[in-house]
Amino acid sequence: MTATDHATSETAALVADVEETADLEVPMVHKRFGNRIRAAFNPLAITRAKVEHKLARAYPGYRPGAAPTAAQRGPAWQAKYLCSMPECGLDHAGKDGEPGWHASVPIETESQDISSDLPADGPWLSAQIVVIDDKPQAYGRKTEVWVHYGPETGALSPAQTRQVARDARAFAERLEALANHAEQLAAGDFEGDPEIARLDREAEDARIRRITEGRP
Repeated sequence: MTATDHATSETAALVADVEETADLEVPMVHKRFGNRIRAAFNPLAITRAKVEHKLARAYPGYRPGAAPTAAQRGPAWQAKYLCSMPECGLDHAGKDGEPGWHASVPIETESQDISSDLPADGPWLSAQIVVIDDKPQAYGRKTEVWVHYGPETGALSPAQTRQVARDARAFAERLEALANHAEQLAAGDFEGDPEIARLDREAEDARIRRITEGRP
């Protein structure tokens, strides 16, 4: 079994689990499935259709199928399912039939997750447009940009997103300058002596044993 097959198998099982608990509150779902789905959930995305959309972003091995956009489906389809977002990739006639939820396919960085503590199982950064207009007469209509960074998601207004983009450009310039300086400093880096490192570890282990056993 290839790595992709394994990931697809795992996420397919996860979707089946989610389907069984689609009506549960978020904390209960978190309690039941723990870290496996921590990165896949958002309080606004508890139904299976929404979770599946998040899974496609969170797990590169999961491929629910490349659905055509609303614009490709045509005006009649958009009118029938009240989908006014041309780039919406959800299948409102099928598994994504829930009204009031529209989302574009995420844009992603080529770099994978850069966390030193977690495996790189998704892009470092990604973002997508999300439109929420469930019962708009009562709750209004809201357009956000969801920026995903590792397992976290920030729901931003268009104005906030524009400011974040400006900050990112300024930060990228400073980050590149930082990299240039680090490269100069790295000229003095060197590998240690494995034998000296081994003796140091043995001495540290012996010191810890003496403390544990109450010996001087």
